[in-house]
Amino acid sequence: MNLPTSKTPTMPDRFSEWVIGHRGGEFDLETWTMMAKLVQAVKETNKAGSMMITLKVAPTGNTVTVTDTHAVKVPVPTKPTQVYFSDEYGRLGKHDPSQYTLDIPAEAAKEIVQ
Repeated sequence: MNLPTSKTPTMPDRFSEWVIGHRGGEFDLETWTMMAKLVQAVKETNKAGSMMITLKVAPTGNTVTVTDTHAVKVPVPTKPTQVYFSDEYGRLGKHDPSQYTLDIPAEAAKEIVQ
């Protein structure tokens, strides 16, 4: 593949120049905005994220069309978990249904603990 040796006034010389002008600058703005949101989420969650940019180039006679897509994987915060016991019917509770409970009045329980 031959790369141009001199700059043509109507054609960008570098990829970064082309990106700035693609779709009238909207692609550049969208990509930058998505990147900023991704970085914020990475900093907030302390987890990695990623962004993939795909440029599809298709022939259309003497020209080509370029279609861009973004795929952003924003990290999500880890949600706290809760441990529960379940009974034979699948109901969830905080107390082990296989353990017996003692019906001790509150005042008596205080004396036992001391």
